[in-house]
Amino acid sequence: MNILVVNPPNKPFTNLTILAEPIDVLQIATVISEKFKKVKVLDMDVNRLDNNINIFLTDKNVVIFVYDYQIPLHTSLAMNNIFEIVRNIDKETKIIIIGKTSTYFYQKFIDNGIDVVIRGLAEPIINEVIDSIYDSDRLKKYLT
Repeated sequence: MNILVVNPPNKPFTNLTILAEPIDVLQIATVISEKFKKVKVLDMDVNRLDNNINIFLTDKNVVIFVYDYQIPLHTSLAMNNIFEIVRNIDKETKIIIIGKTSTYFYQKFIDNGIDVVIRGLAEPIINEVIDSIYDSDRLKKYLT
C-alpha cells in the first residue's frame, strides 16, 4: 500500500519568500512511518503542482490531506482544490483528511469524495484508520 501525506496547494500559491516547512504534514508522516514503511510526503504548494497527483500514486493508495491541521496557512480556495484533486484521481485510492476546516465542514468533505475525516487530533488514531481503510466493518468505528 502506497501512503502519501499531502500538503494541498494553497491557491494562490504561497509566496516563495514566506514559505514555511509543512510541519503538520511532516509530523503526521513521522507518526505513520513508525508503523508503515512506504510513506511519502508531497508538498503541492512549494512545488506549485496542479490538481493532479496521479504520477505519485501506484495500484493501491491511501492519501492523507493535512489541511489547516495546526497551522492555518491555506486560503478558502484550497478546499475546492482538494475536491478537484480527488475528482482527478484515476487509481484505487482511499482519501483521509485531517484538520480544523475538515472537522468543521465534515459533511462537505464527505459529499465531495473524502472517505474519512478525522476530527480533532489525528496522531493517536491515524495508524489504526490506515489499517482499517480497506475494511469497511473495522473502519466504521472511526466514522461519525
